[in-house]
Amino acid sequence: MDWPLFTVPAIRVKLAPVQPTEYSPPATVPNIQVAMDWKPYITSDPQIMHGAVCFRGTRIPVSVVLDNRAAGESTATILDEYPTLKAEHIPAAIGYAADLARERIVAVPA
Repeated sequence: MDWPLFTVPAIRVKLAPVQPTEYSPPATVPNIQVAMDWKPYITSDPQIMHGAVCFRGTRIPVSVVLDNRAAGESTATILDEYPTLKAEHIPAAIGYAADLARERIVAVPA
């Protein structure tokens, strides 16, 4: 099969020169929360669930919570379905996913 060839026209961008200025701290954005530290709640152990990333002290993979949240399930419903989970596990899963979205490799504590 012959694939069609596409050409992209050259794009030219003229950047304005930047002059050094006095340091000013980054602007703060109201109502933005820093992601929680997920490391105390999430672990990976080759002896548990074949090394899948799970919540510490459980055999529940983090992906289960993320899949349920993506499907629109509420925190209360997830906690009812998985009684060994604590309320802190839900934001920990989201914080872990956010770190994965920003990085290619995320170290998971053992």
